[in-house]
Amino acid sequence: MSIPMMVLLLLVLATCAMFAYRKFVAREEDDLVHLGEGSMQHAAKQEALARTLIQLDRFAKILIAVTVLYGLGLGATLIYQTLQNGPATS
Repeated sequence: MSIPMMVLLLLVLATCAMFAYRKFVAREEDDLVHLGEGSMQHAAKQEALARTLIQLDRFAKILIAVTVLYGLGLGATLIYQTLQNGPATS
């Protein structure tokens, strides 16, 4: 396996790991609106978790874009090299 393919594999694994981490963080998400005593504590927790998830989502978009662009570039490079070398003869 070549080094560029290993880099692509690492990018894909990092993307999967990031989504698993996001799911792990989001498991404590509370979608309810709390009214009454202690609502300020719940609201603060909800806001902090929302900010964390927004940051993770932003990072996910960047990581996905980098992975897709790198994969497309690698694929285009391999196709170009194949076309330049001509058909393989056995």
